[in-house]
Amino acid sequence: DPTNNSISSVFTNSGIDQVVGYDAMSKGSPWSVATKDSATALFSGGLSSISAGNGYWVHSNEFSSQAVALVGPEGPSASAPPSIEAISLASGWNLVGITDATKALTQANEGDTYKAMADYLGAGGGSSVSKAFSYDTTALAWSSTDLTTGNVTIGQAYWVFASPDANGLLTPIVP
Repeated sequence: DPTNNSISSVFTNSGIDQVVGYDAMSKGSPWSVATKDSATALFSGGLSSISAGNGYWVHSNEFSSQAVALVGPEGPSASAPPSIEAISLASGWNLVGITDATKALTQANEGDTYKAMADYLGAGGGSSVSKAFSYDTTALAWSSTDLTTGNVTIGQAYWVFASPDANGLLTPIVP
């Protein structure tokens, strides 16, 4: 998670003017939006905080990096792995971000391989994900993702489709 998860603290780049979140677990509409006031540079709207494991669409009118201070290993047990927080899934479509459960990989590692696709989203990880799509911001196109090959990298997010198992249960993603 960001050290300060307020949307105005996370997205400080002047070119970022809108952030859209999708939370399939929320009651009512899964969509939430925050728009930046150009005079105050503060965001307002239904999206007020950013958290690890969720996926977000960020609109920017410039090409520049956005640094985000993230919570890392803490305290005397910093060398021990932290508890793994699962990413809950709702039946149907979910927007999920790639998060490092060890908290060792941060925004400085954007684009670095984290895990094999099969171990994060696919059958190797045991989640209920059966389909995934990624968005190519250069080609401006969606593409289907093969859940059995390739890797997930820090900074990516995916639209994933989750289906309950024969017992009606949904298994979360365990980063």
